[in-house]
Amino acid sequence: MEYKDIYEDCYNKTFANREKEIKLELIKAKSESKAFNFSLNLIIKNTGLLISENCIKSNKNLSLLEETHNRNLSNYNENAIELTLKNDIYPEYLKLNEDQLPSKYSFNRFIYDLGTLYALNEVNRLFRNNSRLFEMMFELNDFKDFEIKEYQMVLDNTPTFRKLCKRQYPEREIDKKIIRNEDTVSYIDSKFSLLNNEEKILLLNIIYNAFTKNVDNDKPNKITLTDFARVIYLTKDSIDINIFDKNYANKGFYKKLNNGIIYSESLETRNKLISSLLEKIEILNLKSLREHIESIKTTTIGNNKK
Repeated sequence: MEYKDIYEDCYNKTFANREKEIKLELIKAKSESKAFNFSLNLIIKNTGLLISENCIKSNKNLSLLEETHNRNLSNYNENAIELTLKNDIYPEYLKLNEDQLPSKYSFNRFIYDLGTLYALNEVNRLFRNNSRLFEMMFELNDFKDFEIKEYQMVLDNTPTFRKLCKRQYPEREIDKKIIRNEDTVSYIDSKFSLLNNEEKILLLNIIYNAFTKNVDNDKPNKITLTDFARVIYLTKDSIDINIFDKNYANKGFYKKLNNGIIYSESLETRNKLISSLLEKIEILNLKSLREHIESIKTTTIGNNKK
């Protein structure tokens, strides 16, 4: 069996098994009247424990091999997993002595552990990123469409999300106003159409970071010029005149603008702000910002609890 086959077999089985376990854990939590956020955090924690128990995480030499594998995948256009393992990882593995590895540890076992590790990481990432969908399933106690996957469209536009949203929030279909012009049809919900000042400043921070700090030639930012102009227009009244002051860095506006989401020390406040913003950018048709905001939710809220 080729390296790629061993890896993919282990990855797929691990992903499927953990997906089934999470579904059962949510069903059990719902039957016990547990809160969704409590259940979400517990599941993420439990998956994290499985990750920490992986041999690669507990052995520094294996960790270095994993880092090399992850770094070198982009060196190949095709069959990247097989070629990285064969050309880059196996020669490094052979350099290790027996006492530098777990007892009776083979290279095939490393591939098995690698597939397990990456599958669990991906399950945790997708479960966290798509938590709004799972929350609706939880609240409605309807898990028949439960699936942990990467969606190729905005989560809110997926058939499952739209179907559940209509059941959970039927009043939104009544509240929507339709604004038509020659080219577009925009739906604006009167309850969520206005951004508050905190959200406006955070949007400015996101735009700034997208164009300056998150520059990647291989993965350029996806914020459109139209959305950039819309954000500038929407946020213009949030900019404090003190930004022209010599001591601008000590002013509250600049601190919020500079720190972004981490300006709020409370994890609960951060979560509410991001969740509200995610909902409003869809209504305001700022769809190209979603990936950037989801990234903040994943890296800042998910991984940096205070």
